[in-house]
Amino acid sequence: MTDRRERIAITSAIAAMAGALAYVGQRLWEHTRGGGADPLLVLYDPRIAFHGRALAATWWAGVAFALAYAATADARRRARIIELVARSVVPFAVVLAVLTLVWP
Repeated sequence: MTDRRERIAITSAIAAMAGALAYVGQRLWEHTRGGGADPLLVLYDPRIAFHGRALAATWWAGVAFALAYAATADARRRARIIELVARSVVPFAVVLAVLTLVWP
């Protein structure tokens, strides 16, 4: 039971990171393609673009979760993935938090 919970915890962290990266990537693509609209308007946009980006990012998070869950079946691979997640998720979350404060 602990093995399954550990795998779910690891893959949830990977999925969260993948979803955030997918959304940021979509926003950057639109920003560079569209000429740089005001980033504060992303939530006030009456079109479906915000919801579409959120749905696409969630889908990529689900794909990342499924792939990571399959990859953590082996104990040795799981140990390597735990180390990678520990070294990357926390700095990634800090960078996103700082960017959110600096560039709303």
